[in-house]
Amino acid sequence: MFNKAALIRGWFTIATIFTCFTLGSYIGHYYFAGSRIPWLIGVIAAIVINWGSYGVLKKLT
Repeated sequence: MFNKAALIRGWFTIATIFTCFTLGSYIGHYYFAGSRIPWLIGVIAAIVINWGSYGVLKKLT
């Protein structure tokens, strides 16, 4: 059903999204007086990272 490549792709995607969203929220809250702009930048970064790495991670299968 699942193989190692699918597990790695899923883990990488979830970890990247969580990290970018959390880091953007943290930076906005503590360093920019609650601004949501760093969170938005984190969302864009997560999309770019996942989109860019999709081809490389697809080669694992």
